Amino acid sequence: MRRRCVSLVAIFCLCAAQGLSLSPVGGQEPQEKQLSKEELKKKLRKIQVGKDTTFIEGPLDAEGNVDFLAAMNARLSEGVTPENNAVVELWMAAGPDFYSLETVGSREFFGEIGIRRFPSYDPFLVDWQDFALPPPAKELTDEESDAEMAYAEENSQYYELERRLLEASARPWTDEEFPQLAKWLERNEKPLKHIEKAVERERFYEPMSWSLTSLEYELYEVAEPTVEAALTASNLLAVRAMHRLGSGDLQGAAEDAYRLHRLAALVCLSPTSYAWQCGSDIRATACGASRALADCPEAASALLLAHLAKLGDMPKDKYLVERYDFFERLICLAIMEHTIRSALKDADNEVRSSNRDLAKALDAAFGNHFMDWSEPLRIGNRFFDQTAAALRKPTVKETHEALGKVTDDYYEFVGEDEEEQPNLLLRIFQQKSIGKALGRDVAKTLLDGYFYPADEYYDFYQQDRKLLDMTKIALAIAAYQRDNGTYPLSIATLTPRYLPLIPIDADNGRPYQIRLSVVSLGIDGQDDDVSQGYDDMDVRLRELPAK
Repeated sequence: MRRRCVSLVAIFCLCAAQGLSLSPVGGQEPQEKQLSKEELKKKLRKIQVGKDTTFIEGPLDAEGNVDFLAAMNARLSEGVTPENNAVVELWMAAGPDFYSLETVGSREFFGEIGIRRFPSYDPFLVDWQDFALPPPAKELTDEESDAEMAYAEENSQYYELERRLLEASARPWTDEEFPQLAKWLERNEKPLKHIEKAVERERFYEPMSWSLTSLEYELYEVAEPTVEAALTASNLLAVRAMHRLGSGDLQGAAEDAYRLHRLAALVCLSPTSYAWQCGSDIRATACGASRALADCPEAASALLLAHLAKLGDMPKDKYLVERYDFFERLICLAIMEHTIRSALKDADNEVRSSNRDLAKALDAAFGNHFMDWSEPLRIGNRFFDQTAAALRKPTVKETHEALGKVTDDYYEFVGEDEEEQPNLLLRIFQQKSIGKALGRDVAKTLLDGYFYPADEYYDFYQQDRKLLDMTKIALAIAAYQRDNGTYPLSIATLTPRYLPLIPIDADNGRPYQIRLSVVSLGIDGQDDDVSQGYDDMDVRLRELPAK
């Protein structure tokens, strides 16, 4: 999970550095007045609620602040039931003690998705490393467990186990080659039944919440424990698919490859770019399993075409734009607003202490009279507005170029050197307000920790789409080869028997190319050997003996 953190001290120092008065005016002593709860709440109401600041105006929490997580969960949970939510079955496989669940309140989490109790068998889903590495001699504390894991990652045994997992996920294998992996599959037989049920469902909803672990350290990250369970489930399905292929169970291998594609599509329904990337990683594994099936000489044309047809029956990702325009935006705004409120609250809490001089200094330093604390949110929203507009461009090339400009503008904004900036008086003149000028400086600090440009996300999104397209074409080519004893000379040869339509590469609006591989020529539409654009992508085809 990504950690989004920034020091409150940085905000204090930044504001104090603007030359605001840090001593009582006229040498007068501050009044010894105790703030009431109502006055404190009014004083903390520094951030305006509105489209240009909080983006949404409700729902509100008990203190009158926008409840961003509730708004996101309300949208995500529309139409979701325990019967159509894949997350329910994934947790029935993982069990209540799955390690990532320590980051959220388990009772509230399970209650929200409709789980009242778990199956009686135990243990539940077991990760490969946990299964293969020898158990510790004694029960370890959290610190000792972290040290043990750090040592294991440096140990060659860890890397050897990882190598075996990757190899067994990518090619056919037998019990004699990897006996321990065969035992791992057997150990997870019951959890796999729940995973099989999970991938048949149409929705993927886990309530968004802050990680309790991160809150202990004044950091904020969205807890997404189901994604971790899905990654373990994908390893199991991939290893079992290749095991079945190695043992000659081609139908079983095709079914597991299909389940991997379903799992990838479900995880890609997640609202954050991090979770989507995990789903894309699962998709890459699924495409590898499908290509391994296509490379198997014993796989008949009918089997390959049946598998190809099922790949069109996948949950559709509707969040390409909304993932940034709504969810990532609200997460960023929520963390920015909380950071600001924490700074203001810390300052106002000092007013109630015995040190009135310090209280007065903090009150001034945090800009209660001048600082426009809504300005950082306005600036953050402008970057998200520009990102959403870029993602809505009609072509891949236009979107790519527009996102590149947003990224350049963002790094120019947060990377401004203090010596290169206009002085405070000039910034006040440019912004028409001392509050906005100071707010712009605070926005720089906050956005540097909380905003993630979308250009890499979009590039990965397009690579994910192309990989799936080319995997489907590779399956059609393999089926054609089984029927005709040779490969097609062009992609048009595959229609309509093997493909209903000629697949078009959205990067450049042209059909994909067939050589000894399926090729995308990228956004420039030219071969990298000629253009050196380095945006080509291919899926290799295995040469099979003639029929």
